[in-house]
Amino acid sequence: MDLPTYPAFAPLQLEMRPLLHPVLAQLPDGVSEFTFAGLYLFRHEYSYEIARTSDGLLLGRGRKNGRSFALLPQGLPAGPAGTSLLRSLLAEYDYIRGFPERLLRDQLDILRAAGIWAAADRDNYDYLYDRHDMADLTGKKFHKKRNLIHNFERTYPEHRVEGFSPAHTAPALEVLDRWRSQVQIEGDYPQAREAVELFDTLELSGNVVCIGGTPAAFSLGEPLAGGNSYVVHVEKGDHELKGIYQYIFRELVRSLPGEITSINREQDVGDVGLRQAKLTYRPIGYTRKFQLWASKPPGFPDQAIALSPHQQQLRIPADSELDHQADS
Repeated sequence: MDLPTYPAFAPLQLEMRPLLHPVLAQLPDGVSEFTFAGLYLFRHEYSYEIARTSDGLLLGRGRKNGRSFALLPQGLPAGPAGTSLLRSLLAEYDYIRGFPERLLRDQLDILRAAGIWAAADRDNYDYLYDRHDMADLTGKKFHKKRNLIHNFERTYPEHRVEGFSPAHTAPALEVLDRWRSQVQIEGDYPQAREAVELFDTLELSGNVVCIGGTPAAFSLGEPLAGGNSYVVHVEKGDHELKGIYQYIFRELVRSLPGEITSINREQDVGDVGLRQAKLTYRPIGYTRKFQLWASKPPGFPDQAIALSPHQQQLRIPADSELDHQADS
């Protein structure tokens, strides 16, 4: 199958993977949403549809909270064609979502020519961690993580870790159902369940932790950014087992190929508790993402940047302006 050419779109389908995955996997920005699995698993949540521009660049569209948006994983065409496409998209959709910082800087002239606004979307920044830090957890800043892991290992000496395989589909679903009953929310249950059921087709990898033959936790993810980074899409465990999450995350990182240098733990979506938890792992940085709007965007009093042809400098809000520190 082939992709329609904009302005036509087609709903995102599994059969599109051979066309989309090779392109998305090599994108240098490492945006967690811009993997085929990242898009496909949330296709119903955001009503994702896909197309190509006349220049052959990928283009998506969807809806969130009653607003329509477009996606530009590969950015805009060069020159006036890019400015024209951007104006067309912002006339048709409320905003552009997930525009990476690299593209914001590289295509600044195109954006300025369109006279638009850009807003730092802090709630959707991806958290990045050093692979070796996460594998070793050395130093005072990680002592609480190490203690939790050591206590788990001592409490459950019969635990074992196995690489995710087709034989682990049913055990992982058992963990997932237990997780849902414990947290009493739906959360990302539908997406996590489909990730388990389609892990082979989506080429996801991960681990399963079992205790005395009973599945206790599992994780699934995939390489991105040309294989230099690894994004964790799903991580679920039995909440009654103290230290299980710290343990399975460390073991996943330790099992990754040597060329992986950073771990992407996706975004906190503005959840204060989730943000605090992610900060305790001491991120080394973020995959910064922006929204692009035709006029000053609502809800971004501090993050909005007016881009005009006469603007001399681009000032992106520092992380310290948007962030809060956390204890380990």
